[in-house]
Amino acid sequence: MSELNILMYIRLNIMIMNKIHILIFSFLILASPLYAQKIVFSPQWTAQAQFAGFYVAKEKGFYKDAGLDVEIVHASQSNPVYNKLTEKKSDIISSQLIDAIIAAEKGIDLVNIMQISQNNALTIVAQPQYTSLEQLKGKKVAGWKSGFCTPALCLDNDKKLNFEWVYFLGNINVFTSNAVDAILAMSYNELFVLNNCGKRINEKNIFYISDYEGYNIPEDGLYCLRENFEKNPEMFNRFVEATKKGWEYADTHREETLEIVVKTMTEDMVPVNVPHQKYTIDKILDLRLDKTSGKTLYYLTPKTLKDACDLLLSHGYISKTLDYNKFVPSLK
Repeated sequence: MSELNILMYIRLNIMIMNKIHILIFSFLILASPLYAQKIVFSPQWTAQAQFAGFYVAKEKGFYKDAGLDVEIVHASQSNPVYNKLTEKKSDIISSQLIDAIIAAEKGIDLVNIMQISQNNALTIVAQPQYTSLEQLKGKKVAGWKSGFCTPALCLDNDKKLNFEWVYFLGNINVFTSNAVDAILAMSYNELFVLNNCGKRINEKNIFYISDYEGYNIPEDGLYCLRENFEKNPEMFNRFVEATKKGWEYADTHREETLEIVVKTMTEDMVPVNVPHQKYTIDKILDLRLDKTSGKTLYYLTPKTLKDACDLLLSHGYISKTLDYNKFVPSLK
């Protein structure tokens, strides 16, 4: 080999080694907590098993492995989750799809970056003497003062049930004291409490909103402001992929997930009923499955968005259908 060829060979190897060093250094920066990108994520309510997959993703280091420093800051009744987003105190929030569409109608420029729930969990639980929805016509029905009642309000209007709505803060005393004839309950949460409150409640007293045509509108998804997404879609993609890992791990490690949920609730000083949280984990994981395909999709389908918009349009909550391609941008 000539002297010139030797020099060229040496220079080529130096260039290759430099590129390798740059790649290694870049990877180390991305993986290091010191240089991790900070994200504040806010679930729409206080700490509970409803948000198990996020807690698992953080506890097991899935966010850290994705180069993210994720802080989970829960919403509360005094500080709703959309306030945190618009005030730039949170980068990503979870929200029910219906609430997100209504928020977009009000001018919050949202995008849906992940859809966790594929089914509606809302139920109407009646006192033991009521075994049909029609028997509740004109009766007192309790709903949350904080919201999450829209599908039931629409159903009330559609079926001309003329419920007398009584709004409560967050426990079932209004029902157990017989002050109302029925109460709203999530199948993964309050339904557990109602089934253990001492009344003779059975399936005949429980009316699932998802059983009514056009009402199986999925709930929890992830949202951020469009301007933030467009600045750094790759970062949001990493958050989504790490979150998927969290939910999948929760599905296959339910006892460990329960421990993580209990730990998170304890740290947030939220009272813990362990059997209740175990029940919630099982139910919330089931809600991820799309009934048509039987698969866990993790994204919002065009049909689902259209169905949700159609329901809200017909009841005057929104004035126009959202453009799917704008509301659900590609993360890739």
